[in-house]
Amino acid sequence: MTSFHSNNCLILFDLDGTIVDSTHLALSATNTILSKYSYTRTISLNEYKIGCRYPTHLRLLWHIYHGHQCLNHAERDNGEQNKLQLSEEDETTQTTDHIEEYIEYSYSTEQHMLGKKLEMEFDQYYIQLVSTSTTPCYPYISELLLSLAKY
Repeated sequence: MTSFHSNNCLILFDLDGTIVDSTHLALSATNTILSKYSYTRTISLNEYKIGCRYPTHLRLLWHIYHGHQCLNHAERDNGEQNKLQLSEEDETTQTTDHIEEYIEYSYSTEQHMLGKKLEMEFDQYYIQLVSTSTTPCYPYISELLLSLAKY
């Protein structure tokens, strides 16, 4: 008889921020990489989270060319930076959805090349920052992973 354990395989897939709290590192890496290219405005946590709806190269371009415009729109609407995190029915979210529709096509070839270069530098820098001490697991995740390892 074959053991139950020998026929099973467990695969865990972690989107950034699902198992470990890495948002602060990614935000820091974003600001570091953008500052290397003389982009002096600091990306806020809210702006970073909104930009995360795009692939990294487009996210970095979005931060440079569009992010501050969306936040300015939200601030004008009630002074609430967090308004962009509300439901799809919220008009500000719909504004960011509109940006998402054309963002990939609104950049020139040179800008896309810059986005890819920024992405490569971001990935290399970010990977260096990640460790068990800088990105702790969310509560109870370590225990869950250890219990799953028994199977």
